[in-house]
Parts: sequence; structure tokens; C-alpha cells
Amino acid sequence: MVREVRYCTTKDGVRIAYCVEGEGRPLVIAPYLLESCSLHNLHPSFADFMREVASGHTAIRYDS
Repeated sequence: MVREVRYCTTKDGVRIAYCVEGEGRPLVIAPYLLESCSLHNLHPSFADFMREVASGHTAIRYDS
């Protein structure tokens, strides 16, 4: 499954990274294990969890 990293900018100029993967109804996942969405796939059990979630949804994770 392809994970795409995107960026948005707040009104005060802060850039926030977020990852999008999967297809289906959107599901926003708040950060709780790792602070950066680029590090999530380094933790094997979390990577497995995200593959399961994204198999039926568009999973959206953001950096805190």
C-alpha cells in the first residue's frame, strides 16, 4: 500500500505533515505512538495495524 506524505500550512505559517493511505471512507488517526508519520512504519506492529485500517478506509495521520 502506498503512503503519501502531504503538507498543509496554517494561517500563522506553521507547516504540518500528514500521511494518506488506503481507499474508502476517511478515518483520521490522531498521533499517540510516534510523533512523526514518517516514523510509524518503522514500528512493525504499528505498520501491520495501519495496513489493516487502510484496507477499508482512507487513513489520514498527522504529525503532532
